[in-house]
Amino acid sequence: MNGLERLTDIVSKFDRIAIAYSGGVDSTFLLYFTKIIAKRDVLAITAVSDTYTDDELKFAKSFTGKIGVPHILIKTDEFEDKRFVKNPENRCFYCKYELFSKIESLKGRLGFDVVFDGTNYSDRTDFRPGNLAKKRFGVVSPLELAKITKEDIRGYSKKYRITGYNRPSNACLASRIPYGISLDREILKKIAVIERFLKKLGIEVVRLRHHGTIARIETSVQDLRKVLINRDKIVKRIKRYGYRYVTVDIEGYRTGSLNIR
Repeated sequence: MNGLERLTDIVSKFDRIAIAYSGGVDSTFLLYFTKIIAKRDVLAITAVSDTYTDDELKFAKSFTGKIGVPHILIKTDEFEDKRFVKNPENRCFYCKYELFSKIESLKGRLGFDVVFDGTNYSDRTDFRPGNLAKKRFGVVSPLELAKITKEDIRGYSKKYRITGYNRPSNACLASRIPYGISLDREILKKIAVIERFLKKLGIEVVRLRHHGTIARIETSVQDLRKVLINRDKIVKRIKRYGYRYVTVDIEGYRTGSLNIR
C-alpha cells in the first residue's frame, strides 16, 4: 500500500472533517485531498493571530474559495497567556493549546467527527512540543500516519496541480525569536514587514531571526547571491526598524534552527 492509499484509508474513516488549515503547503494538500479526492464533508478553520503572516491568511482564503470549502476564521489570543509570552522551550504547546481548544468547541457545536492537522511524516524528527496539545484534543494527523513526507507532499501537489505547491515552508513568527526572550507583538510585526520586503526582492526562502539589536538573515544557498546583490538596500531598510547590525547566516536556512543545541 503506497502513501496515497494509506491516506485514503485514514481519511475515509470519517464523514465530516474539520481541518486546522494554516494555508501552508502541507495543510493545503491535505484539504485538497480530503475534499476533492476523498470527497469528504470538510470545513477549513484558520487562526487569525499576531503570530501568523497575512500572506498565509490571504492564500487560505483564496484556496478555500477556489475549491469550494467552507472556511471559518477564528481569533486566537496567545498573548493573553503569560506562559506563551515568556517564550519557554515548550512555547509551541501553549500556542497549539489555544488553537485546538477553540477548534474543539467549534467541532462539537457544528457536529464534525474529527479534527485533522497538516503534520507530515518528516516533522517527526523536529522538536514539536505542540504535539502534546494535539494529543490532548484528539487531533489526527493523516499525513504523518500515512508516512507521507514533505517531499511526497510537494510531488503529489504538483501532480494534482495544486496552487502554490512549490511555495517555501513558513512557520509561526514567534519561531524567529530565541527561547527565553519575551515575545512582543511589535517585534513580530516588524519581522513580518521585513520578511515581506526581502521576498519582494526575489528572496524566496527567508527567515529574519531576532537577536536584540542584531538581525540575522537565514536564506537558501540559491538566494544568498540575491541578498548580497541587494546588500545596501537591505541594510538600510532593516536598520530603520531599530537593528544596529544586519548579518547573513552563511550556514543558510534550516528548519527549526533555534531548536539546535
